[in-house]
Amino acid sequence: MLFDSTLRRELARNFGGTLVVLMTIVLTILFIRTLGQAALGSVDPQDVALLLAYIALGNLPTMLAGSMFVSVVATLSRMYRASEMTIWFASGVSLQRFVRPVLQTSWPVLLLIAVLALFAWPWQNERVSQLKEVFERRSDLSRVAPGQFQSSGDGQRNEQDTGNGQKSLSRFASFRSLAGERVVDPREILPPKARPTMQLLREPSALNHGELVWRLGLVLAAGNMLLLGIGMSASNPRHASNWNLLFALFGFFAYYNFVNLTQAWVSAGRLGLGPALLATHGTALAMGIGLIWWREHGTSRVVMVRRRVRRRPATAAPDAA
Repeated sequence: MLFDSTLRRELARNFGGTLVVLMTIVLTILFIRTLGQAALGSVDPQDVALLLAYIALGNLPTMLAGSMFVSVVATLSRMYRASEMTIWFASGVSLQRFVRPVLQTSWPVLLLIAVLALFAWPWQNERVSQLKEVFERRSDLSRVAPGQFQSSGDGQRNEQDTGNGQKSLSRFASFRSLAGERVVDPREILPPKARPTMQLLREPSALNHGELVWRLGLVLAAGNMLLLGIGMSASNPRHASNWNLLFALFGFFAYYNFVNLTQAWVSAGRLGLGPALLATHGTALAMGIGLIWWREHGTSRVVMVRRRVRRRPATAAPDAA
């Protein structure tokens, strides 16, 4: 159909342009941050490019969701300003009819977000943790760098008694500390964000559930923001200024910040996994559906009521006695 093909083509074009701009900004910020960590000696300067690739892969779901949301709002807002939406509405196309082509265009992006959030996110966090651990365990000679002061893990130890002020100096060639007889698997000390999704499901805990709320929230929020974007894109073509895109971006940031907030609540044990997902994303889904319905039915009823009020004939004033 002409309607579906035209809308999908413009959505895809706006999505590609928005993704390129957003990735350029985010990668620049991440590159500066990674260089700062390398300058402070937290990461190996030779691994800056690899770390940047891992971190960018972890932030890719949010960038994809944001680009798709902006493309929906920008496309439909342009159609409102160009009075194309008025033509489609007059032709019998309702606002609910826009949901199908939007989902047809965005379902590959939603699938990619799900794969990245559930599988690529813990994998890249594990690789980043391993790179930092290897860098911290390297030999003292390899840690020597110009302009940096480094402290060795072996050599000597200074002790001072706070009671009498007596000092003692101990020199040793090696230093070992016995923590236990059981060898700890490095995978067991990984943080929840670096653990596979199936492991989080097999080992239920507050921290693991909090991480699941974040990963599942990325996927659910990406889908809900598409419905919210359809409702938020409505604008009046008679007004020169268009603030709906700015308000939509504020709603996007507020939604994802609330996802982070629910993750903190679940990790602290204040909220369960199911209630957190239902309260956050169920409410957003209801708001998206309700906003589309209100744009389609509520605003038209308000206009009809206003027209009836304006066309109501004025009653003649009674004659004075």
